Amino acid sequence: MRTPRDRGLTLLEVLISIVVLVLAVSTILPLFAVGSASHKRGIDQAQMAWLAPRVAALLQDRMVETPPDVVRGFVREMEDGSLLIDDGASAGKLKDDGGAAYRFTATFTLATTGGLKDALGPTCYLLKVDLSTKEGGEDRTESYQTVVLRKLAR
Repeated sequence: MRTPRDRGLTLLEVLISIVVLVLAVSTILPLFAVGSASHKRGIDQAQMAWLAPRVAALLQDRMVETPPDVVRGFVREMEDGSLLIDDGASAGKLKDDGGAAYRFTATFTLATTGGLKDALGPTCYLLKVDLSTKEGGEDRTESYQTVVLRKLAR
């Protein structure tokens, strides 16, 4: 013969199982926030590592005369998903209104040749590009260095 206890779970057993489930979910839930923040930092770092050589190539293409000491600019994502790299040297480009995803500072340093005089003038420079972005009020910076050659005037 069956007793009333054999037909199902009591209210106390259901409440205890709900409490255990809530405790388990509440300990796992913060891990998702940490994981998404870490993913965002990784995406930003990869994007900056991809952008820095492109900024350096753009600046090298424009370097016909002696380069400036410091170039400041920004990189903005356009509506179509393309990226606009603007160093202020071209007319008709967008102005930085504070909404740029990345900002850069590029510095040119003359690469010395051991005291030898070059007939063409200084042609070899060390270019350092510092790309930065803000995340949660904290600056993140990625640096890229390369050697660039000045284009000869035709």
